[in-house]
Amino acid sequence: MKNVPFSNCFSPVVSQLENNSSQWLGRLPSSPGEIMVGQTFYTPSSGKVGSINVYSEMIQNNGHVTITVHQFDELLHQWGPILGTAVLDVKKQSHPDWLQFEIPEVKLEKNTCYGFRLKSDDALVAVSEVAWGNNNKGLKGEEWSAKNNEADGHYYNFFSLVFQVGLRA
Repeated sequence: MKNVPFSNCFSPVVSQLENNSSQWLGRLPSSPGEIMVGQTFYTPSSGKVGSINVYSEMIQNNGHVTITVHQFDELLHQWGPILGTAVLDVKKQSHPDWLQFEIPEVKLEKNTCYGFRLKSDDALVAVSEVAWGNNNKGLKGEEWSAKNNEADGHYYNFFSLVFQVGLRA
């Protein structure tokens, strides 16, 4: 796995870098609608988000990927209102690489649960994840996925996307 492409002005605060599987994001040719994925996490410190990076195994189709950042209620499994959003133009590629989303001015509070959701109406991306089995190695958060704009989607505490959240220095 390549190093995370953070610039000098971002400090990584939350990360999960293990990888042993992948999950499709976007529009599969054989199925109507799209697959959305996301991840919840806790922040160990306060600060403004600089970027959120998600590792991709490959990009099958060109398109746009939208990320939204939310506060998340883990007890009710409810996404709060959108705190910030970014759109990334992606090009077809067969090698793994980081998708870097620069998020404008979103402040995260220490020890608070947040999450991000990824959606694409036109791209098809294999995003990396880890299946923990019986040991999730201390990451507090859950992977999320939904198909065809399902209202609630599904949460998995034994899976996690490969991601890193960077705060502005």
